[in-house]
Amino acid sequence: MKQCDYRLAIELLLLLTVVAVLPGCMVGYPARSKVETVELVSRIGTSSNVLETIIARHTEHRCTMLLTPDGLFENWILSVSTDYYLCRADRSLIRLSFLHGRGWMKILPVPSANLWVAISQSKRRGKRDDIEIVVFQEDKLVRTRPLKTLALAEDGHYIGFLVFSGARWMIWYPTKRGPAQYDILRDVYISPLEEWREGEGEILMGKVRP
Repeated sequence: MKQCDYRLAIELLLLLTVVAVLPGCMVGYPARSKVETVELVSRIGTSSNVLETIIARHTEHRCTMLLTPDGLFENWILSVSTDYYLCRADRSLIRLSFLHGRGWMKILPVPSANLWVAISQSKRRGKRDDIEIVVFQEDKLVRTRPLKTLALAEDGHYIGFLVFSGARWMIWYPTKRGPAQYDILRDVYISPLEEWREGEGEILMGKVRP
């Protein structure tokens, strides 16, 4: 009888170990994920019809915890992932894998061309704020350009900024050598700098434009 109880205990322990390891929970099992779909921006046609829409699909990966200090805990959120899709006029979806894994300050259609432009959230690298500019057409990545913007002065004071002009499709940002401008559609750096009209640029980072 003791041998049977010992064997049963071992089997239960192994079962709990497998259940815990597979879903990534301490002691638990996978639960139904929560998915939220958000429409971000659309390309509008000449007849005010929607041609394409960029959507974000946020997924909360969950599990039910069996053993916690407070007992049973349902819908424990393990992680959150976001996938981006292009939705065509016929409602078919194209997954935009090159946008996965980052947050985006702006995703915009280019009216003069069948292109999209995405401007990423910044990532702090020492005294820099690194930005990524992505140009794409449907699920085809046209190009990606990293911008290494200056964020902190020598005394640690924040001096960063990022200004976007939708009329010029240009980015204005600081570098170690001074202010710089990048033309997104032409894929060139502007020298000498162009003067922008008052109120033309949209401030994406920082408080004031140069």
